[in-house]
Amino acid sequence: MASMQGVKQIMDLLAHGDVFCTYPDFAYLGRGALPSAMLSIAMKTRAVLLPAQCRLTVDQISIEIDEPLAIDAGVKGAEGLRSLTDAVGGILKQQISVNPSASLLLNSLVAASPKMAQSK
Repeated sequence: MASMQGVKQIMDLLAHGDVFCTYPDFAYLGRGALPSAMLSIAMKTRAVLLPAQCRLTVDQISIEIDEPLAIDAGVKGAEGLRSLTDAVGGILKQQISVNPSASLLLNSLVAASPKMAQSK
């Protein structure tokens, strides 16, 4: 099953203490937070999430890193995933409130977005 190869690689990286960088694939302005495969993997591996924002201007790139979010052993199952989703959704909501344009890219990554289809 080729589609699971990427997930296996991510799990292997995290199991060896490596870093995996991704963007939130489950939340954007006006949509709310939904459980994510990435959060399921983070919960299973008890990865530490490091919320960050990157900004690029003509002159520079800046990276702001927030407090890490550690996932303890008690975060399990559907309830744990909902709790983690709420926590990460809250972080994203706060980041977007500071920099509203940060959520614009996420909408463009959703190929089947009904709103995008209506705008054509």
